Amino acid sequence: MKQKTAQETRHISIIGLVLIMLLPLLPTKAGNVVDENLPLAVRFCQSQMLSHPDYKTIDFNTKLKWNYTHGLLMQAIFATYDFYHSDTLDCSALYHYAKGYYDATIDDNGNIYNYKKSDYSLDRVNAGKNLFRLYAETQDERYMTAMKTLRDQLKDHPRTSDGGFWHKKNYPYQMWLDGLYMGAPYYAQYAREFETNPAVSYADVVKQFLLVASHTYDERSGLYIHGWDEKRTQNWADPVTGKSRHVWGRALGWYTMALVDVLEILPDTVTGRNSMQSILKGIFDVLPDYQDKESGCWFQVTDYPDSTDNYLEMSSTAMFAYSIVKGVRLGYLDTSLLPIARKAYDGMVKEYIEVESDGKITLKNICAVAGLSSDRDGSYDYYVNKTDVRSNDPKGVGPFILLCIEWEKLEKTDLCDKELEHLRSENKELKNKVAELTTAITTISTENDSLQHKIDELEAIIATLTAKNDSLQNRIEELEADQKTEEGDSSTSFINRTSDSDFTAHLSDNGENLILYYTLSQNADITITLTSLNGVTKLQDFIPECTTGNHTQVLDTDMLPAGTYILQVKNDNKTITLKYIKK
Repeated sequence: MKQKTAQETRHISIIGLVLIMLLPLLPTKAGNVVDENLPLAVRFCQSQMLSHPDYKTIDFNTKLKWNYTHGLLMQAIFATYDFYHSDTLDCSALYHYAKGYYDATIDDNGNIYNYKKSDYSLDRVNAGKNLFRLYAETQDERYMTAMKTLRDQLKDHPRTSDGGFWHKKNYPYQMWLDGLYMGAPYYAQYAREFETNPAVSYADVVKQFLLVASHTYDERSGLYIHGWDEKRTQNWADPVTGKSRHVWGRALGWYTMALVDVLEILPDTVTGRNSMQSILKGIFDVLPDYQDKESGCWFQVTDYPDSTDNYLEMSSTAMFAYSIVKGVRLGYLDTSLLPIARKAYDGMVKEYIEVESDGKITLKNICAVAGLSSDRDGSYDYYVNKTDVRSNDPKGVGPFILLCIEWEKLEKTDLCDKELEHLRSENKELKNKVAELTTAITTISTENDSLQHKIDELEAIIATLTAKNDSLQNRIEELEADQKTEEGDSSTSFINRTSDSDFTAHLSDNGENLILYYTLSQNADITITLTSLNGVTKLQDFIPECTTGNHTQVLDTDMLPAGTYILQVKNDNKTITLKYIKK
C-alpha cells in the first residue's frame, strides 16, 4: 500500500475536523442548515463552509490549491469571525475553517503546497495575507517561513523597464490591474510588520500603483483599462500605447480594493500616498455615471452600460461598493458616495441573492474568469460572449461578504448620521430651488405668453428635481425609521408609496394584526405579498375579481419576528409598495 505524505495526512485530518465542526449546522427537522435570523455575512460564510467541507472543491476545483481565490474567501471568513464572534454569537467554526485551509496547505517545514517561486505569479501572493494574523496569534514558525517565501518572490520578481511587477512570468512585460490586489497589500503589510527600514518597500508599493495608473488610464471613459504590454507585441495590445481595449469591471474592482486596503496599511507620512488617494477619488468621481440606474449594479464591460448584450456582473459590483464604503469609513472618499454603494448593495440583495430551501445563500451572475493572452484578445465580444457566468464564485462571494462587514463597521461610526445630514441638506436645497423656479414660472407667465417655451424648460427641470427630491425623501424616511428602531421607539412605523388616485393603499396596526386598507376605481384581481428584506415571503394572499370601492384586509403578523418588511399590493397593472417595521 502506498504511504500517505505528511501533507496528505494533514489534509485528511483537516477534512475530518471540518466535518465535525459543521455538525451543529446539519439540517434540522425543518430542513434548514443555515439560520435565516443570523447576519447575512455569517449565513454566507456558513453556506460556503457547508458547500466546501473539503478545501479541494473551492473555486470549482477538484484538487487542493494555494491560490488567490482561496485566500480571498478565507479573508472574508476571518473578517466575519472578527466582527461577529461574541458570547452571544459563537462564530468559532468560521475561524477554525479558515485556519484549517492554511494547515492543509502549509506543511511542518513551512512549505506551501504546490507553490513554485519560479512561476513568479502575483496570484500566488494574495493567499499569504492571512498568515500575518495566524503567526501573531500562534507564533507558529511554519507561517513565518511561508511569509518569507512569498516576500522572497517579490524581491526577485521580474519587472518592466520602469520597475513595475510583471503579472506573471508567462505574461512577460505586462502589468494588469488585478496584480495590484494580488501583491501590493501583502508587500505593504510585510514591510510594516517585519522590516526594520520599511521606507524603501513602501516607496516601491506606491510606485506600483502609480505606474499601472499611468499605463492604463483611459481618457475616453475616465477609468482604467485591464492591462498594458510594455513591448506592444501582444495581440490584445494597442501597437502605439500597449493598452488593452476595454474597462473590465472586475479588474478595476481589484484595483479599487487594493487602493483602499493599502491606504489603510501605509503610514500617513509615506510619499505618494496622496497620489494614490487622488486616483481612488478620481475613479469614484466617474464610476457612478456607469452604474445601472435601475438595479444599482455595474456591467461586465463597465464603460459600455448601454450595450444590449452587456450584462450586470456581481463581483465588480461588490468590489466597487466595498471600496466606497471602506473608503468613506476611513476618510478617503466623501460621504456623498454612500447612496451609490447602498443602491448597489440593495440591488444585489434584491435581484442576485437567492436563499435556497435549506437556508444556504447563493450569489448569481459572476464572471468565472477573464484575462489577456493569445486566445483572449480583450475585445468587447470576448468579455461579454466568450466568458462563463456562474453562481457562488469566490471572486464575487468574498468581496460581497467583506462589503457586508464594511456596512456593519460603518454603522458603528457617526458617518450614517452624516449621510442623513447630507441628504437632508440636499433635500432642503432642492425644495428651495423648486420654490424659486415655481415663482419664476408664475412671473414669466404673467409677463408674456411668448415665453411659454421658457416655462416648458423650467417645468422639465422642476420635474427632474422633484423626482430626485422624492428619492431623497424616501431615503431620509428610511434612515429616520431605522434611527427610531435603534432608539427603542415602541411604535410601529410605516412608509407609504402611492402616487395614483385610481389605486391607493395604507396600513395601520391594531396591536395584534396588521390592517391593509385599499381603494379600487375599477374591478381587479388583487395580490398581497409580505416579504422580509432578504426576499423571503412571509405572507401571500390572492383576491380574485375584487370590486370597486374601499376594502379592508387583516394580515396576521402576530407571529412575525421584529424587523423590517416589504408589503406589495398588486392589481392587474399597478403595484403599491409599503414598508412595515414591526417592533
